[in-house]
Amino acid sequence: MPTGNFGDILAGYYAKKSGLPINKLICASNKNNILTDFINTGVYDKNRPFYRTDSPSMDILISSNLERLLFMLCNDNVKVNGFMDQLKVTGRYEIGKELLAKLHNEGFCAYYSDENATESGIAEIWNEKSYLCDTHTAVGLNAYRQYRTTQGDRTTTAVLSTASLFKFAPAILRALGQTPPKSGFGAVDTLEQFTGLSAPKRLKEIRELPVRFDQTISRSEMKQKVIDWLK
Repeated sequence: MPTGNFGDILAGYYAKKSGLPINKLICASNKNNILTDFINTGVYDKNRPFYRTDSPSMDILISSNLERLLFMLCNDNVKVNGFMDQLKVTGRYEIGKELLAKLHNEGFCAYYSDENATESGIAEIWNEKSYLCDTHTAVGLNAYRQYRTTQGDRTTTAVLSTASLFKFAPAILRALGQTPPKSGFGAVDTLEQFTGLSAPKRLKEIRELPVRFDQTISRSEMKQKVIDWLK
């Protein structure tokens, strides 16, 4: 499951606890691999560089849904509050060997892909399977491939596919060895022509719609702007 805020994979864990026969929950991270490090070591440390990637929904260094999992694992709100307080003050916390072992026993494992691996994964799946995935799904597929290689597990596995690839047309074109046009809609057109696939109708219709919001607001102006709009 490609994830940044830990929501989808937490939902998978809830499904497992409700009786869905799930063997492993494979957490897939992009270059912001804080969750991979946490699941492998038990140390959550946001004191690291933040990267803007081609899988932007995963560009997160504070995964708020992880707190819910920790409570389910230890059923101790005081302990979990302590972890969150440490995160606020120092930017890190460590759950200890016992809780980490329980995390692993519940089926969690984790892998990550940097930008190069994400791009090569998109191209490989397209060339091998004629399936074109978006950048987030590619991170998930790469995580599964790493898991299968390192663990030798051939259990039937579902990879969560999270978005239309045409939302990330420039990145997909680069992954396929093409130079994307500067225009976002031009990149959508080029990707359609290159692959023979069709972009979602609603996405293509956006270019014909009028621009409704054209203001850029600084942080210092936001409160007053909201007040003005409410009037």
